[in-house]
Amino acid sequence: MDKLYSVLPAVLSAGVKNENVYDKVSGISPELFSRLIKFATEHGVSSAFYMGLVNSNITVNNYPQMKDLEKRSLFNELKTEKLIFEEQSLFELFEKHGINYLVMKGTVLRALYQNPSLRSSCDIDVVLDKKDKKKVFSLLEENGYIRVKDYEEEITYKSSGNQAIELHFDITEGDKSLKPLFEGYLERATRLEDKKFGYKLCAEDFVIYHISHIAKHLKSGGCGIKSIMDLYVMAKSLPYSEEIVEKRLQSAGLIKLYEELIKLKDYWFMNKSADETTTELARFIIDGGAYGSDEMQNGIKKERKGKVKYFFSRVFVPYGALKTTYPVLVKWKVLYPFCLIHRFFKYIFGKKEKIKEESGNYNAEKASKLLMKLGL
Repeated sequence: MDKLYSVLPAVLSAGVKNENVYDKVSGISPELFSRLIKFATEHGVSSAFYMGLVNSNITVNNYPQMKDLEKRSLFNELKTEKLIFEEQSLFELFEKHGINYLVMKGTVLRALYQNPSLRSSCDIDVVLDKKDKKKVFSLLEENGYIRVKDYEEEITYKSSGNQAIELHFDITEGDKSLKPLFEGYLERATRLEDKKFGYKLCAEDFVIYHISHIAKHLKSGGCGIKSIMDLYVMAKSLPYSEEIVEKRLQSAGLIKLYEELIKLKDYWFMNKSADETTTELARFIIDGGAYGSDEMQNGIKKERKGKVKYFFSRVFVPYGALKTTYPVLVKWKVLYPFCLIHRFFKYIFGKKEKIKEESGNYNAEKASKLLMKLGL
């Protein structure tokens, strides 16, 4: 197997755990080193990768690229500081106006890392009550936030400092199969320290949400190395009942995925051995990048639905999904049929795009089989 698949997770592990893996890094070719940096950057883990190299006594004398990697790491530290500032500004605004909010994803995970900058985030994710929608929209817009994108179950704003804020109004993001899994999550949520209206999920709910989120992204072609790194940090720093987590994931049909993800986490971060499925999953995640690709996502859909159903699903898109491609629909829903017609002709006659989408079918076939092994 390509050495990249063993070296990359080893260096990341060294970065998160403050260990030395010089024996695995020294002597690799400059070409491989450049590929490692490329993959680490694409997965959003370049800071952890850099720290792993520093812990392993790799310097610019070993590889000139270390200088640029150091600059990127410093930039990520500044970006994290700015993100934390933007979070606090947003939360203070909610607190001042009595808006209940639930913090998610990176906001919670960052606090579990020894060095917060090792856990990069692009967005600030909060879950809000649907009844507060209009009030929140008005409040944000009055305070300089600009509404930039509408998805089915989330609205994206940008602050005056160009920070993306994702507002979620359904923790399941419209997935009806997950609703029983998160029933009562607000009652189990715990209040944020020094906050009156801010909450976070209880430990078990947070782990379960993380697994369900990985499942969603895997079905789209990739979940990123960072999600497995998060899983290791949660297991180490977030006390939760494995019995409760396993029982609830079993009821949701996600237990097989959870078991395989734990095996992968132990393989990458605990030096455990790997079986065939673990090795296959490891390669799929690394190759898939942070969120997979359109080619892979469309290829998997075609494998699972068949060509005819796939064709109709690509052409006749529901309003909630289509408005992400045609933002004009947010204000002018009446234009939906015209946008649908435009998309139809674009899909039929956009040969170059179609060929690109179908180019990943071979990998998609293997990915589809792997997802079946994972119970997805």
